[in-house]
Amino acid sequence: MLATSAWFFAYLVFSVPSGKLIEKVGYKSTMVISLFIMVVGAILFVPAANMVSFPLTLTAIFVLATGVCALQTSANPYVAILGPEHSASARLNLAQAFNSGASAIAGWFAARFILADTTKVTDSVSQAHMLEMPYVYIAAGLLVLGFTVMFLHLPAIASARPAEDSPAQGRSIWSFSHTVLGMVGIFFYVGVEIALAAICIQYCEQQGISSVQTAGILVTVYYLLIMAGRFVGSALMSVIKAERCLWFWVSWASF
Repeated sequence: MLATSAWFFAYLVFSVPSGKLIEKVGYKSTMVISLFIMVVGAILFVPAANMVSFPLTLTAIFVLATGVCALQTSANPYVAILGPEHSASARLNLAQAFNSGASAIAGWFAARFILADTTKVTDSVSQAHMLEMPYVYIAAGLLVLGFTVMFLHLPAIASARPAEDSPAQGRSIWSFSHTVLGMVGIFFYVGVEIALAAICIQYCEQQGISSVQTAGILVTVYYLLIMAGRFVGSALMSVIKAERCLWFWVSWASF
């Protein structure tokens, strides 16, 4: 849980600076910078594994999450802005569905190729060294993705500030009650979603499911179901207003 906390602490620290970065260099450039930051975070896992250092591992997680934070801060609004306003929530939900799909693949990959090997080796130093190459491959993939986005032709949107004649001009973000309440709602939702995935393998071990692969498959199924729900939600919000969908699913969950 401390490793998970290190990940999301980066969101607390760098979300606002990421927004400032978008204002200065635009959405596309922020996406590229965030991917290169993620490369640095992935590379830091190599010395962390060599030194078998938990503090350095937490630092690597923090740096990697900083890049992810900047990427989400730029990519999510960018997806919402590209297209009609009435379908922005559907596009954002669709994008997050692919996010859940990637999480499902990552859970399967970790259980199949990383955690499976660590269960065969009891020495902590040897276990740590097994984690080096996966992060080297991740860093290489992120580097390629960063250069791909850099040379990719994307519609140029510098900022999403309100127009000068807009009622929102000059107002503090804290004055929008729906935004503040939405932030609180997301806080509790993400706490549930991430905590369940983070402790799933340990919970399965306590319940007698000793196979790491089996526990990893459960995490994969968990994220696949989230992905399916987001695909359904995206389809529904293309014909039903987002606030009505929200009201329905919150009412359903309350039962």
